[in-house]
Amino acid sequence: MCVEINFLLFTSVFSLLTTTYLTLAALNKLPSIAANRFALLAADAVTMMFWFGGFIALAVFLSSRVCFGNVCNVAKVSVAFGALNWYAHIR
Repeated sequence: MCVEINFLLFTSVFSLLTTTYLTLAALNKLPSIAANRFALLAADAVTMMFWFGGFIALAVFLSSRVCFGNVCNVAKVSVAFGALNWYAHIR
């Protein structure tokens, strides 16, 4: 499996962990030091940068390949979903 796809898989797991952290902070279930507004901003910013880097890296990887079939279609859809996730983070 290529590094770009592995990075997008890591990014999705990291995004789930970040969402859990942000949800717990919003519900006041974390200590005040962990729910610092700069820590929350940093967690969301790092997640946004991971999504951006992931979908750009996979798009560049696919642009230099001749691919066809289901595997290629799934990789192209992964680029689209990565772009949508990144866009959701900047909105």
